[in-house]
Amino acid sequence: MESESQLGLATVLSVCNGPSSLSRKLGGHPTPQAISQWNRVPAERVPEISNVTGVPRHVIRPDLYQVPSLAREQSSSSPQTSKNVGVDP
Repeated sequence: MESESQLGLATVLSVCNGPSSLSRKLGGHPTPQAISQWNRVPAERVPEISNVTGVPRHVIRPDLYQVPSLAREQSSSSPQTSKNVGVDP
């Protein structure tokens, strides 16, 4: 049975169409061969891999990153209402 971290790596590789493409997105380092040996994405690589693939950090390494809370997502995504300052009714 795959762990959640292994599923995160599988998701990244699926999005990139394999280790060669991921290696190219990362500038050739690590090599595709090195990526193929990973059991999960190394902790120090998560932010960079998330940036180049668009896969959220909590999907890549759920053991290190928490799922963003629904309340925090709603407050940051809801439009802020502005007051009509200086506008005559």
